[in-house]
Amino acid sequence: MHIWDFLAGHSYYDSDTEFEADVNIVFDPVVDPSTNKLLFEVRSLTADFSHDYQAVSDSYSDYDFENGLRTQYAPAVQNELANHKSFFQDASNFENFGIPEINALAISNLFFPEKNALQLTDARLPGDLLMVGQIAPKETTFTLSPLLPVIKAGDSINFDIVQLTRRATEVSWTVRSVDGVRALGTIDNGTYTAPAVQLLDGSASRNVVTATYLDEVTGKEVTASALVTVVMAGVVVTPAITLIDMTQRESVKLKASTLGSGSLKWSLRDNIGSLLADGSEAIYTPPTTELPDGTLQAVLIDVEDTITGDKTVGSVLLRHGTYSLDISPALHPGLRPADSALLKVSGDVEPGMYKWEVVAGEGAVDPATGIFTAPPVISLPYSVVKISLLGDSFDHYGYSVIHLSEHARQSKWFSLDVFEFEVTEMPPTVYANGLQQAKVVVRVRPADVNESEVMLSDSELASLCLVTADQKVPLPQVGVGGVSKGDKWHYTEQADERYDPYPRAGLTSPVALKNDSTQGVQVKEFYVQCHKIEDLRVAAMLFSDSYKPFYTNPGIDDGEANRKVINLIAKEPPQGGTVGGVVLTFGNPGMPNEWPTRVEGGENEDDLSTLDYYYLKLKIHDVQKKIKRVEFAGNISMVKWESNTTLEDVHSLTGYAFGDQKNEQGDTILHVDEILLRRINGQVQPPKLTVDRGNPVPDGEVLFSVQRREYWQYDRYTKADFERALDVSVYDNYGNKHSILISFDGTNRNRLKIVG
Repeated sequence: MHIWDFLAGHSYYDSDTEFEADVNIVFDPVVDPSTNKLLFEVRSLTADFSHDYQAVSDSYSDYDFENGLRTQYAPAVQNELANHKSFFQDASNFENFGIPEINALAISNLFFPEKNALQLTDARLPGDLLMVGQIAPKETTFTLSPLLPVIKAGDSINFDIVQLTRRATEVSWTVRSVDGVRALGTIDNGTYTAPAVQLLDGSASRNVVTATYLDEVTGKEVTASALVTVVMAGVVVTPAITLIDMTQRESVKLKASTLGSGSLKWSLRDNIGSLLADGSEAIYTPPTTELPDGTLQAVLIDVEDTITGDKTVGSVLLRHGTYSLDISPALHPGLRPADSALLKVSGDVEPGMYKWEVVAGEGAVDPATGIFTAPPVISLPYSVVKISLLGDSFDHYGYSVIHLSEHARQSKWFSLDVFEFEVTEMPPTVYANGLQQAKVVVRVRPADVNESEVMLSDSELASLCLVTADQKVPLPQVGVGGVSKGDKWHYTEQADERYDPYPRAGLTSPVALKNDSTQGVQVKEFYVQCHKIEDLRVAAMLFSDSYKPFYTNPGIDDGEANRKVINLIAKEPPQGGTVGGVVLTFGNPGMPNEWPTRVEGGENEDDLSTLDYYYLKLKIHDVQKKIKRVEFAGNISMVKWESNTTLEDVHSLTGYAFGDQKNEQGDTILHVDEILLRRINGQVQPPKLTVDRGNPVPDGEVLFSVQRREYWQYDRYTKADFERALDVSVYDNYGNKHSILISFDGTNRNRLKIVG
């Protein structure tokens, strides 16, 4: 650092003052089982700051300067360091954060598309992130075995159905791809055959095998799935490549795994250093001899399954010296035979001014352009290109590591001609209720290569997502349950047709403005929703198969005017109650005698077995709106006896129905709580489970039934469980939620009442 000498008039004093900082901030992964969200919460904070100015004091003999150093400089610096220490020890200065790329919803959807079946319970670090959870019981009527197999390309595996009660006989099998249809594979009566190795994009491909049958008892379709990972090689070693700084000379541990049953044979090529193998693990120790400055040397380690003969190669890169040149890419994810990659050094120096050389592996580099070309036949997994800038006093070095594979993912294009949003007359707008969606359309077209049209690959199109326009943070995905209250914008690729789009004056649906109709444009649709009143500017991003990110708004002038950014609008949902103009009613206010509808039986005084229907309506500002669905917090039925005495057997119970929920006979299903039905099972007078055909449920309304019955003796446990009011959430045609309580009318078991 420099210290100003205000006494002697020197512009600076070149000192040896040292500052040390020791800061340790630990975040723990924490999951919320109700939302399947992973957050990192601060756990412990330690911080210490110090400085040493003794060398300055000892080397400067001026008394006034030394006195000023001790009385002014040192206390001021110490006070500032104390402020830093206090900041880093205060947990309130650190916010919890999530990582959008860690997507539990995507994991769940591999097995249960469009269902939030995976329920996370815990997460653990360090190293790889481990997320532990369970599958919702309603999704696990049966399972497949094996559940998560790994097989080699071209091989086959048999799946068995595991079921506690019985084994299904008529089972249909399907397979769908996670990583692109080229590497799908086939399934035939439970036998899955993996795709050929030349169909793989990258070193592995994931496919979901699903078995489906019709449950004879419930009449429902039941499914179970397994995730098959197809790999290119039968033996792998991790890490595939590792770096050893020869100034430290630390040993590295390698671990290999095989799909075969043979033991693993380890061998070290060229006897550079030493290798100590023990089963599936080995420890490599670098040589003790000194290496020249600027050395990059690759050490190759062979691993072989002694039965199958499958082999792989691990690489250790020995590095000695200082490498100050910034090379892009520092690690290239993969080149196929004879493919090329441009290596660039940051700065304005022309490539021809550097010395380029392949110091490990195969391939060639053009010294005039920095373009590396892979060999036509690949025999080694990695190549290392060293870049040197030789000077009169100092030499500067840098390097790039390039992965080589016959099956490396590699883009067939280099730039995008079109990457923009489709613009509509009104920006994407939703009620901030977590359910209503607005459609966002992204248009993309790669530039022609050698005057030939090219398209995005399946994996490239799948990588296309929405990000915040400024910070480029990917928006999280959302399931069918919608966005949790208080959460900002999410997206899904599935349209939820239960709810209507946001109302637009004079428009029944969003109208697209004229968009450029470029031939070869690929389109991807997203559906955005939020549960917080906050607008957001978003862009789009995709990763090429060369692992390079592309954004719709790379330039400072890119925005809404040129379709590179789109603004998402969140509107406040209508407020409940009469103040907000929202009313839930069984009829017209002030006219109670028009409901309920007597469907069966005579007058209450003459008949103990009757059936009444109540039709729940939603009105907003005196205009009836459609009810799209309801949710119950707790029981979906109520029971009330005429009296709470042991011999009482006259009672009433409730159910509900939607007009569009039919059974196989075409009758509208009347839902009664399943636990309540099990308690009633076997009685003389079973409850009605379908709606009377002469009294259908109007579209957009919900029917609540009251069945007055006999011959079920008073049960205090059932009374305790089912006499409380129904806590109902009603969702309108826009997905807005309206809450309501429905109960019997005081002690009167003959009539329902809206109580809240």
